[in-house]
Amino acid sequence: LEEKVVAGLGCIGATLHQGRLDILGGYSNEEEERLPRLARFRSKLRGCCSSLRTSLQSLLPAKGDQNLAVYRILHRLTNVCLDAGFPRPDGAPCYGHIPNFATVKLQKGDENLVEFWRGGNINEEGLEWLLQREFKTIVDLRDEDPQNELAEAALMKAEASGRIRRVRIPVSVQTAPTMEQVREFADIVSDAANRPVFLQSYAGVVRASAMVSRWREFVLRGGLDRNCSEPMCTVEDIFLEETPDKASESSKVAANMLRTTSPFEAQMPGPDVFSRMSMARFFKRKRTLPGSARRQRRTIYSRLDPDENAQNGRFNAKVEVPSKPSGGSTNGRAGGRAKEEDDNGAVQGDMCASKTGVVRLQSRKKAEMYLVRTDGYSCTRERVTESTLAFTHPSTQQQMLMWKTAPKTVLLLKKLGEELMEEAKQVASFLYNHEGMNVMVEPDVHDRFARFPGFGFIQTFYNHDIGELHERVDFVVCLGGDGVILHASNLFRSAVPPVVSFNLGSLGFLTAHPFEDFKQDLRAVIHGNRIEGVYVTLRMRLRCEIVRDGQPVSGKVFEVLNEVVVDRGSNPYLCKIECYERNRLITKVQADGVLVATPTGSTAYSTAAGGSMVHPNVPCMLFTPICPHSLSFRPVILPDSAILELKVPSDSRSNAWVSFDGKKRQQLTKGDLVRIHMGRNPMPTVNKSDQTSDWFRSLDRCFNWSARKEQMAL
Repeated sequence: LEEKVVAGLGCIGATLHQGRLDILGGYSNEEEERLPRLARFRSKLRGCCSSLRTSLQSLLPAKGDQNLAVYRILHRLTNVCLDAGFPRPDGAPCYGHIPNFATVKLQKGDENLVEFWRGGNINEEGLEWLLQREFKTIVDLRDEDPQNELAEAALMKAEASGRIRRVRIPVSVQTAPTMEQVREFADIVSDAANRPVFLQSYAGVVRASAMVSRWREFVLRGGLDRNCSEPMCTVEDIFLEETPDKASESSKVAANMLRTTSPFEAQMPGPDVFSRMSMARFFKRKRTLPGSARRQRRTIYSRLDPDENAQNGRFNAKVEVPSKPSGGSTNGRAGGRAKEEDDNGAVQGDMCASKTGVVRLQSRKKAEMYLVRTDGYSCTRERVTESTLAFTHPSTQQQMLMWKTAPKTVLLLKKLGEELMEEAKQVASFLYNHEGMNVMVEPDVHDRFARFPGFGFIQTFYNHDIGELHERVDFVVCLGGDGVILHASNLFRSAVPPVVSFNLGSLGFLTAHPFEDFKQDLRAVIHGNRIEGVYVTLRMRLRCEIVRDGQPVSGKVFEVLNEVVVDRGSNPYLCKIECYERNRLITKVQADGVLVATPTGSTAYSTAAGGSMVHPNVPCMLFTPICPHSLSFRPVILPDSAILELKVPSDSRSNAWVSFDGKKRQQLTKGDLVRIHMGRNPMPTVNKSDQTSDWFRSLDRCFNWSARKEQMAL
């Protein structure tokens, strides 16, 4: 146990040292950074704290003061690792007491008016902070068991004494709250007897943010009557009223959260002057424009008073510089409302009718707009110019392969059996003798190469090395048809190296390179950094897992390049399958089966079942029924962000069968389901010319697409 404790402390020290190098030094040894460096650092440190806490619980006495002190310190450190690190105002709880503590407002408005507060796991000090500020309700979103037994015991004691009330609204990890849960939470917040309210989740980020977002939407759409007898709490009520004696001073301090002691200190910026919130408030107050825009004279058309033109009986068009409107109205409507204008003048675009029927332009400032793009892991906010949405360029997604360092190792895959051995020998000899590449083949092919003299340079791998194969291979050469490419996809479960495929099969829709050009095509791939590069197509793959009794089945996770098929198998009855998208039932399939295909697989089984043919650069999934017993059941195309579940219901007449790219076929019993979503690692295939030309050439070569005898001219 002592060695485990020492190992845990050493792990924390090593993590801190490596984090200092990565974060402060501005570099990282990892090539793929899915999460920010600081987030990965906190995650590693939380793991170290968890293992160290487990070891200390076994080593120290269960009820000793020393154990409790260490236990509290480790929980504070865990909370600090959970916090995102944004600055907090004076009076807020410590980062180690309540992580990600923040105020929640319904809309942008009064900086001090808040609806409730949110945060992560609270410890004993955090609970005491809430009790001192007379919080009345804690809404707990966690559905997992609490990890801080001391804080849990203190909270139960506070509940028993009536000082605070806890309401549990359990929300599962990585899921959003349901409409009933949002309505229950909105009722709690709207009741003045429950305020102040603290919303708690594990880290105070994912589930809490989802609840806040859906609560705002629910309230703003009129789902709740917010006319309450008591006003909402203010920031001063919580941060400044630490004791009843400070109530008389709150009016003095409310004007300025940072209390100043001298005129010099009053001019110094606060610690969060460059934070996101402070900068947003600064730009909102200034609303500055460049000098050229400020000097520009903006003009609008306006009519003259009829009395001024009575002598000639017509109106003279006059150009005026707009000014602040007065209190008068020209048409009897509420057109004389006072409106604040910027120092830069008014913006054209609004129209109103005068009493004479002439339409004139009024100055109006158009609402600003932002467009938020998200990929599930991160998001970016773009300002929309002049509140006009437009495509700036087509989404071509043209990717080009160019090596930073020369490739050294190639994996050569071929069709099963003795077939194509001569072609494999030619390619292997060229790669080794002319390009100096390390050639690697599968074990059974390696045994066949061992029979031929002069091929002792051929290398192989073992089955237990497949998980690390992508770290050793620079690119893959496939000899055969589409089946060899599917085999390559199945061989690499995570990242896939670039794949060059030569057409030596029966159909070869995905094999765009003729074997006669293998030397020049391989040279283009190997020397892509010194010539001009080659185009590659990133082919989306589906990640599929089988779920039984609510838990994923171990070892039943598959990466699919073409399609996943759920069908009736040898049963004579129709297959009944319930289809869900993010836990929402979308349809019940009564057919021979249903398949979910990638754009690459759209030209395979999906086309035979009546689905559309989709270009591989289109990010989508194809949902295609197989011989449905309904004339209205047509194939549909879903976005790549969809998460599908194909479930065999308990009232189904028979079981179903599932296959992944035509392989790994297995039975699904009643209650089993297959969860399908976009995989993280696509399969890059090298193009002969470019993505679109190769695709249309394959349609013409393999399917005779749109082939017809031409109509004669008149």
